[in-house]
Amino acid sequence: MGITYTRYADDLVFSGDRRFERSLARFRVLVCAIVLNEGFAIRRRKTRVMRSGTRQEVAGIVVNQRPSIAREDYDQLKALLFNCVRSGPAGQNRAGVENFREHILGRIGYVRMVHPRRGARLRALFDRIQWR
Repeated sequence: MGITYTRYADDLVFSGDRRFERSLARFRVLVCAIVLNEGFAIRRRKTRVMRSGTRQEVAGIVVNQRPSIAREDYDQLKALLFNCVRSGPAGQNRAGVENFREHILGRIGYVRMVHPRRGARLRALFDRIQWR
């Protein structure tokens, strides 16, 4: 059928071309039967069809052309870092996150894992923060 199957933990992803799209209804029935037969459950609210031309997101990662972080998430983190550089980190921890420095480093590490170049840019901003 020309389908590519990818799995991350319990997220199953099937992708293909127009031929796959034409057989989608039959394919969904078949996959649901296999999943249920194996003793697993289908989460209907997590099941969706993402066509080309729309943002295709799996497990929080945009997967259209290459893995990436959603633009708004990247922009939000970049703005937070810029404000930390400009005004200091104390005023930016509005949610009262414990270990704010490590929290930000973790978020940067996640971006770097998915999109190394963007992660490096964020890390360069982070390195300019005065953490007194």
